[in-house]
Amino acid sequence: MSHSDPKSDAHFEPVTNLVKRGQRTFRLIFLCGALVFGFGLLMITGVIPEWRRWYSGSPYYSVQVNAFLRGDLALSHSPLDSDFDLSWSQGGVQQVWGLGIPLWRLPWTALARVSGFQTFPDHLATGLAFSVVAFLVLVAVVEPALMQRKKLSGAAHVCGGAFILLAFPPFLRVLTTRFLVYEEAVAYAYMYAILEFALLIGFLGNQSTGRWLALTLVAGCGGLVRPPLVFYGFAAWLVGTSTMFSNYSPDSSLRLRIIALLKFKAWILGSLLFCFGIGLLLLTNWMRFGSPIEFGHKLNLQTIYGSLYATRFDHPLQQAPLSVGAKELFGALFFMKPSGNASFFAQGIFWGQAKLPRMRDMYFSVYDWTYIPWLVAGIVLLVRWLWAWQARSG
Repeated sequence: MSHSDPKSDAHFEPVTNLVKRGQRTFRLIFLCGALVFGFGLLMITGVIPEWRRWYSGSPYYSVQVNAFLRGDLALSHSPLDSDFDLSWSQGGVQQVWGLGIPLWRLPWTALARVSGFQTFPDHLATGLAFSVVAFLVLVAVVEPALMQRKKLSGAAHVCGGAFILLAFPPFLRVLTTRFLVYEEAVAYAYMYAILEFALLIGFLGNQSTGRWLALTLVAGCGGLVRPPLVFYGFAAWLVGTSTMFSNYSPDSSLRLRIIALLKFKAWILGSLLFCFGIGLLLLTNWMRFGSPIEFGHKLNLQTIYGSLYATRFDHPLQQAPLSVGAKELFGALFFMKPSGNASFFAQGIFWGQAKLPRMRDMYFSVYDWTYIPWLVAGIVLLVRWLWAWQARSG
């Protein structure tokens, strides 16, 4: 019978405790930094211009939270409450910007009601959301780098990458706009995508069941914030699944590895959570708009008649060649300058614009041409890394 060395155990325990204390210290610093980031960002960009001015200029999310609290999805059941960009569907007034943000605000508003307040400030909830994402990014990306390096300078590039990710200049530009309901949805969508990234990185570093379930649940529910997040969520689920699949012995046949994965309860439960999130989106679409794949944008009330016709009947750009649409998208991304033109259907707003009637509300720019060299350099570095990785694997 072998006995452990008391000296070895005595040495191991202090090292473990030191690592845990270091981790707790880092996380306390991360928490403070995340709170400063979340609320400081909103104040610097003017979303919260001063004390007590922390309510959104658009009431729709708050009205949706009130509907949740009375057990309803519709904002109202009176046609008289219909307004611009809202829709009358399934016997009620519906908002078309998603249920994700109101669901996030729901517990905060409920807590405020219990505490005797009428509501919870909109942008304080936004600051909390940004702070949570920032904290998880720091834990998933920065903490491992700091724990594995003796000097802080060794992790400087990781810290810089996390900062750029959280304070990406195009994201900051969105925050400096009028920041009404649409811009708010876009900002939340960006931070939600970063949340999925942080959870995926955390899972790849520690493939625990809890991390897998958290990742798949968040990935599945992204469409409630913005529909395009469904594709980000699917990518996160696919990468996580591929990672779990690669853990099985490469000597076994593909069929046996697939069967082993299908028998793995954690993977099954996580995949069900992912499907639950997507199913919840489809169900609420059906309950609100009468179809699982309708998001309300073909039903909303508006007075921009060109857009009204295009969303209901025909859109010339849908019949255009792919090259025309791709050129317009590229031009709108990198060569568009904010236009003060009152007409949504003006020509010559940006290089590459298709000569087809289409509503273009180009009142702020996100990217410009200076991003193109960085994008090309990133693609080149990615291809080079993949080439080297394939060479090492082969």
